Amino acid sequence: LFDKDNGVSIGAGLSSAFEDLIDSELSSVTIQRPPHDYLLYVGGLDWRKNVPMMVEALALTPEFKARGMQFVLAGDHGETVLAPIRALWRKYELPEDSLTTTGWVSDAQLVKLYRHALLAVQPSLMEGFGLAALEAMASSCAFIAARGGAVGEVVGRDDLLFDGEPMPAQFGIL
Repeated sequence: LFDKDNGVSIGAGLSSAFEDLIDSELSSVTIQRPPHDYLLYVGGLDWRKNVPMMVEALALTPEFKARGMQFVLAGDHGETVLAPIRALWRKYELPEDSLTTTGWVSDAQLVKLYRHALLAVQPSLMEGFGLAALEAMASSCAFIAARGGAVGEVVGRDDLLFDGEPMPAQFGIL
């Protein structure tokens, strides 16, 4: 196209560096691992990621509180985007210490987070590819996702998908 030869093909999927981390021991990699079982979300917090729906779902799940579980949000999220999630957490009277944010994590830390998670979840209304699904499954982490975009094709099993209902407007998210 346009007589250029400087194009680069970018494949979808895991990088070889990420695959190498999956196959490594990672004993020297440190993460702030919650003291209890945790559910892991990896990604941004914009409206289409539908993370408030997870807060609502956890509030309706007695086992979450009873088992002292954690919900871990992995990613570089500023306080401005975390504030609505924290407010919703308080609204549903979920234990404050059961919501954990990691901030930025390296790929090695991410692999370790996946390895120790009880479950990784992607509640997105729209997902372009579903890299978190691929990363989690490659790291031997149980994974469920909302039927949103291409993530269903990555997961490949309908029994691991759920309907991600958007949050009502009263929560100020949409």
